Amino acid sequence: MTITNKGNIVADAGALVNIGLSADGKFETVSLRSLHQKLKIKPDGVAKLRLKFSIAKSQSAGDYFAFVSIVRNGAQATALSASPFTIV
Repeated sequence: MTITNKGNIVADAGALVNIGLSADGKFETVSLRSLHQKLKIKPDGVAKLRLKFSIAKSQSAGDYFAFVSIVRNGAQATALSASPFTIV
């Protein structure tokens, strides 16, 4: 995942990263993992995060989008995968 700092000061703080699945392509349906991540990104800079997670074998079959939200200092940003994948 690539995160961009569009501000004019260094983003230097921890963030809560939530990884999940979205059945409708809009909202998180299933929570998979939450983790705290230290971020330090210069203005107009980028950071790349490698996010690892697993999906329970008991997860219902269907089409899902990967869902990620990042919360830092009370502000939240979300991202969805561009195309769905299928759990069979």
